[in-house]
Amino acid sequence: MKKLITGVLLAGALAACGQTTAVEAPADVPGPVVQAEQPPLPAIPTDASAGPSGTDNMTWQFSGDGGSATGTARPRLMYASYGSEGLGINLQCDPGTNNAYALLWRGQQRTSWPFTLHSGTARKQLSGIGEGDSEVFVTAAVALDAPALTNFRTSGELRLTEAEVALPMNAINDQERQAISSFFQACS
Repeated sequence: MKKLITGVLLAGALAACGQTTAVEAPADVPGPVVQAEQPPLPAIPTDASAGPSGTDNMTWQFSGDGGSATGTARPRLMYASYGSEGLGINLQCDPGTNNAYALLWRGQQRTSWPFTLHSGTARKQLSGIGEGDSEVFVTAAVALDAPALTNFRTSGELRLTEAEVALPMNAINDQERQAISSFFQACS
């Protein structure tokens, strides 16, 4: 009898606390969401002398008084390494005109150098002429208002494709975007 009274008292105490003796099973609760492993993002170089662009050691650099092969001063925008010989592209212009030039640095002479500039969906196919023997500067004329350059001016996105090899040269920070803006302002 003592056991029965103790059980009734315990049940009453539990009910007073708001607990019930019956516990409902939870509804179907999904397990933890497992996300597919993402490939790691490419490391951005941290060497301050090399520049921060993408996965290479190059960065966009503007010079308002760059030279040309003819010795005239031209604004230039280079995607290049600081302190080394790495050069993705050198864009130059004749201020106040729509004339611009894309210069590449290559290691061998050929009769022509076809390449394409891409920015978003816009692209401009160019064919450059090389000058030099062991170190060849390839020059191709391009209009500043070519769709690829117009889009590059606003987006900072540019890719050079040559012989099926693509080199992305996107501006990834405010300093690089400012260099691009300064170039196009100097050319107008």
